[in-house]
Amino acid sequence: MKKSLSHVTGMAVLSIGLAACQTSSDPAKGNLFDGIAGLTSGSYDRRIEERETSLQDEQDKSIALRRENERLSAQKTATSARLNKLEQDYVVLQNDLKVMAQKIAAAEGDNQLLEDRLKQLQQQMKLAKSDTFSDEATREKKLEALLKRREQLEQDIDMMVQGR
Repeated sequence: MKKSLSHVTGMAVLSIGLAACQTSSDPAKGNLFDGIAGLTSGSYDRRIEERETSLQDEQDKSIALRRENERLSAQKTATSARLNKLEQDYVVLQNDLKVMAQKIAAAEGDNQLLEDRLKQLQQQMKLAKSDTFSDEATREKKLEALLKRREQLEQDIDMMVQGR
């Protein structure tokens, strides 16, 4: 009977102890009885599985974010390269426009020079035509000289037109 009583008493104390304690599936917050209960009920294993699943999900998210970062970085690099190329093309175009403006300015100067030479030649031809004081040989020499100047002016005009 002694054994039975001490056994019953021990079980009663154990039951009261277990009933009085709140059990926790967190081993860091529990006690010996919670640990034993967690191991036997499988709650520790479920907790480990949940944490492993959560860890795997976070690692997957991290990998996805890293890949997205790499993709965006590559896109940024490509965009930067295209922008640099456009800026270089802009500088080249701007320089080409400056050269063209200089050519136009020079051509306008050439045009004016050629126009002045043409007007001068026209005036000299009018004078030669209206010259009644010179003899015929002098008038022919003047006419030949005017014709040569006209041919030279015509060649200069053709060269300028072809140069454009």
